[in-house]
Amino acid sequence: MARPKTKRPKYQCHESGQAFVEFNGVRFYLGEYETQKSIAKYHRLVTEYLENGLQTPDSETHLADDPAKISDLTAEYQEHVRTIHSGKSEPIRSADALCELLCKHHGKEPADKFGPRKLESLRQGIIETGNKRNTVNRKIREVVRIFKFGVSMELVEPATWQKLIALEPLKANQSAAGESERVKPVNMSDVKATARHLSPVIRAMIELHVLAGMRVTEVFRMRPCDIEKRPDGVWIYRPFTAKNERHGHDRQIPIVGDNRIVLGRYLDRDPESHCFSPAESAEWHAEQKRRAAKCPRKKAYKRKTNPKRRPGERFGDESGSYRRAIQGACEKAGVERWTPRQLRHTSATLVREALNIEAAQHLLGHSSPSMTARYAEVSLERAVEAAHALQGNG
Repeated sequence: MARPKTKRPKYQCHESGQAFVEFNGVRFYLGEYETQKSIAKYHRLVTEYLENGLQTPDSETHLADDPAKISDLTAEYQEHVRTIHSGKSEPIRSADALCELLCKHHGKEPADKFGPRKLESLRQGIIETGNKRNTVNRKIREVVRIFKFGVSMELVEPATWQKLIALEPLKANQSAAGESERVKPVNMSDVKATARHLSPVIRAMIELHVLAGMRVTEVFRMRPCDIEKRPDGVWIYRPFTAKNERHGHDRQIPIVGDNRIVLGRYLDRDPESHCFSPAESAEWHAEQKRRAAKCPRKKAYKRKTNPKRRPGERFGDESGSYRRAIQGACEKAGVERWTPRQLRHTSATLVREALNIEAAQHLLGHSSPSMTARYAEVSLERAVEAAHALQGNG
């Protein structure tokens, strides 16, 4: 059986040295072969072709010597993000959404005609959709980063990018954009009460999460092959992909004391597989229901023969199942709802109170104490103690 023909036309080279692409027998010349401008123009044409139901683009609007349009720039940037973030859905999805927004309002405009006023207008539109100030500033920074990337690809003049940098970020309480709520640490008594209503898998994840100061994704990605067992009894976890790896920081997380016992139960598996599995957690809950069904007063438990959604073998980088499990257990425990993101703030605060901010910085893997200060809350009791000390020396 013959393979079906691809719908995506090829980027080709003419004997003259010109790049070209053909749609339904119509040839479009793109400029010099293997230049960034010709590749960007190819991506724009193919995108238009696929989005319009395989209709041939209008040749009069796609001349080879046209200046690079914003749609050219965003198409090239999306390919770049897919390359550097291969396998990571969150940054790819974020870049796609932002590029789509940029193209919706300015896609057909020359990239070098996009200045601070248009950037400010785009920002205002982002504010009006209900985004918080920090989110708005982050999205605008990424737009500027797209044009910086365009400079490196020779699609945008350096002066265009420099003009965009001149737009000041939004300051607190100086715009219509609301302020994000600060993530606060969660009370450890609430964590313990919640854990009683969770599966052993989720309980183990929470214990490692808070007592080792990990990020959520570091817990999700943990594998037996990433654990080094030192002769002194300390285990070192080195995440396969660390957040700060691109900056040259080697993330090393110590696993000590009871954490070794907790983690040890999940190391007896394929070294390349992930320690914590949603499927194992779901099976534990199913077993609890089966046991409860044996009681004559309980309604018999029946497993669905063909469920629409089956639990995976690992938690995704932005998995909501971990958060939903915790918040559901909060309701059963009768405590205020908290989220996994708060656990790292709890770790930082506990270490800062017991030792100092420098120790918290090393545990969390931050490059500067100022970043750690955003996580570690200042203890009011320690402040009162300091004030009494000053009174005694006054």
